[in-house]
Amino acid sequence: QVRDGNGQSITGKGVKVAFIADGLDPAIQGFIRPDGSPVFIDYQDFSGDPAGTFTAGGEAFGDASSIAAQDLPNGKPLNFDISQFVNPAHPLPAPCNIRIRGMAPGASLVGLKVFASSIPTTTSNFVQAIEYAVIHDDVDVINESFGGNPFPDNANDPISLANDAAVRA
Repeated sequence: QVRDGNGQSITGKGVKVAFIADGLDPAIQGFIRPDGSPVFIDYQDFSGDPAGTFTAGGEAFGDASSIAAQDLPNGKPLNFDISQFVNPAHPLPAPCNIRIRGMAPGASLVGLKVFASSIPTTTSNFVQAIEYAVIHDDVDVINESFGGNPFPDNANDPISLANDAAVRA
């Protein structure tokens, strides 16, 4: 549990965090609060994938979980058996249950899927997602789980310009 300088618990309540990654199902149990309300206030797909396209969602699940995962959805403990997700050459005893709680479980999430399963993503998908997060959801934080190598000028590539505009907004 994170605490401020006065010893008060910091939960992230009232903070809106967008993450830009691959896709996930925002209605899974780990993103339902103990009172039954959803962690996700919005979820948009900028990837170009047809509706219902499968996504492994590893990056998105990791990002969203580290921010605001709930280990007591609907007030009941939620366990994950990680023995089912390891390399068979290095097995864990089953079950090997863990619970996941994000660093800011009171925060609200905006999921922005930009990585497609069927086609590569584009710079414009990233720019559109950044703009959407600021204009539509007025987020406080944007977590960008991607990287690039804009050449020749990092300061003037479209993603850097979109990030600068987001900070100004």
